[in-house]
Amino acid sequence: MTIQEAIEQYVDWRQSRGTQFISEARILRQYARSLGDAIKCDAVRPEQARTFLAGSGPSPAHGPSIRYLNITRQDVNSIK
Repeated sequence: MTIQEAIEQYVDWRQSRGTQFISEARILRQYARSLGDAIKCDAVRPEQARTFLAGSGPSPAHGPSIRYLNITRQDVNSIK
């Protein structure tokens, strides 16, 4: 499964449970684009995630967007 497919399944899963999940979905899609949409999930390396979370510009006044990316193992297992 590609990272893009996994993200779309996760977004659909969250939204099907009544969550708007709009800003979070946008951030996750940006993450997929930063990796290359066709990359397989098991090919993503921790340093790639850290690079994305660190960003390239100054930190926003309200802290990083990491709070939007709080995906738990339970969430991942629920969409399988």
